[in-house]
Amino acid sequence: MYVSGTPESAVTGRNLCVRRRNLTWRGPMKSTRFCLACGNAFAPLPHVPRQRYCSSEACQRARRRDWQSNRLRNDSDYRDNQARAQAKWRAGHSRYWREYRGAHPAYCERNRSMQRLRNARRGSSAIANMDVIELPRPLDSGFYLLSRCASIPVFCRTSRLPCDSTRPTNRRWTTTTQPWCET
Repeated sequence: MYVSGTPESAVTGRNLCVRRRNLTWRGPMKSTRFCLACGNAFAPLPHVPRQRYCSSEACQRARRRDWQSNRLRNDSDYRDNQARAQAKWRAGHSRYWREYRGAHPAYCERNRSMQRLRNARRGSSAIANMDVIELPRPLDSGFYLLSRCASIPVFCRTSRLPCDSTRPTNRRWTTTTQPWCET
């Protein structure tokens, strides 16, 4: 095989790259492969025998992204190190998103409009943060008198069965809103 200039008989049968005048010997023809990211055919590099992505920037980014997602999925040490590094970065840059939103008002407006669109698609169910929802509290704050009440079945903490009323135990105490409980 020759590239240019001299006849093919001038090239020796070696598989090395030989440069003489206009002749460049490249060895046997490379097999083409298809890139996993873009799907285009490419010739793999000879020193990367298992190359699966072409050399374009977008495909190399996809290769690195795939490697990292596989590593996060399979390697717990890598996952822990990444979580620690991200937490450290967030601690050092706690005002990042506040400053970003201040510097990019179009981003904020787009986010608000997209949220309105998602809310409209959802229908009538309102959305709220968990800490905004008011859940009924079992007792109001204040002072309470704890007293022994034999007439009220009280459930043990360890099992969901009523405690034995004949056996004295500390688990049969109950809180009442009354100043005392008559037995």
